[in-house]
Amino acid sequence: MDPDKVAVEEARAELESVAAGLKHKAAAELLETEADLERARRLARAVQVVDYIFFLVYSLVGLEIVLELLGARQSSGFKQFLDAVTRPLLGPFRGLMPDPSLGPLQLMISYVVAALVYALLHQALRKLLRLFADRQARV
Repeated sequence: MDPDKVAVEEARAELESVAAGLKHKAAAELLETEADLERARRLARAVQVVDYIFFLVYSLVGLEIVLELLGARQSSGFKQFLDAVTRPLLGPFRGLMPDPSLGPLQLMISYVVAALVYALLHQALRKLLRLFADRQARV
């Protein structure tokens, strides 16, 4: 055989080997990227759920603060319902601070503190989820 043809065949075989290796590496990286994207989607969904739950908590606590500030009647069905729903959320904070009042109007400082505590808890959970995501991305 001609030495030039042998060299060409060896070069072609080496190129095919390198090409196959690159193709395999690209496919592996694609699968890894898709797995990372799926983890990121799940984490984003978890963050959305946490945000929605805290939105509900903020809304309920805020509504309770406004109704107390405006002097809503305790005998009202809606007020009783709201009190029942917020009891587990606001119970630990009732009586924490003095709540000034002027006639039927009352500023529930304890509830404002509760809203601040829930905001801090919300941010802590978001940071924890982000920390978990960053750790997964690096591993």
